Amino acid sequence: VGGQVSESSRRILGRAVEPGADFAAVLRKLLPAEAFDTARDYIGLLLSGRVKEALVAEINPLTAVEVRDDNHAVRYLTFRFNSVRRAGAITHLLVTVIDVTRTVELERELAEARRKARDDAAILLQLFRREPEVLDGFISRTEAAMNQANELLRTADARSARLTVDGVF
Repeated sequence: VGGQVSESSRRILGRAVEPGADFAAVLRKLLPAEAFDTARDYIGLLLSGRVKEALVAEINPLTAVEVRDDNHAVRYLTFRFNSVRRAGAITHLLVTVIDVTRTVELERELAEARRKARDDAAILLQLFRREPEVLDGFISRTEAAMNQANELLRTADARSARLTVDGVF
C-alpha cells in the first residue's frame, strides 16, 4: 500500500488500511487461503512486466471475490489493477477496489427467478399436455379479459384514467 489511501477504503474493505501497509497482508486478512494464493500469483504476473495488462485483466481472480469484514459480514469486492511505469519498468500497481455486493446479490436473485420461471413453465406445460382442454379454457378466458381491458382503455377519457386502470387490473 502506498503513502495515500482513500478515505472510503475502510468502508469498502470493512477494515482500516494504513498507508505503507503490506498489500499482501491486507489481502491475506480478506481472502480465503486458496483465493489469496491465486491473487498473489496474479499480482506477481502483473508486476513481472512480461504480460499485457489488458489481456490478463480478463482472467483477474479478484473479480467479485467473497470477503469477510471485521464484523464477519460477507461482501463481494472487485479489485482492478493498473501498472505505473517509469522508464518502461513497472514501479507500482494502482489498485481500485469496488464493492459489487449488490450486483452479485441481484445476479443471484435474477438467476433464482429464471430458475423458478423455468420450473413454473415446465409444470404448466406438463399440465397442458395432460389436459389440453385446460389450455383451451385458459386461452379463451385470457383473450376475453384482454379484449375487455382493451375496450375499457379505448373508451376511457383522461379524467377516468385511474378508474379504468383500476378496473383493468
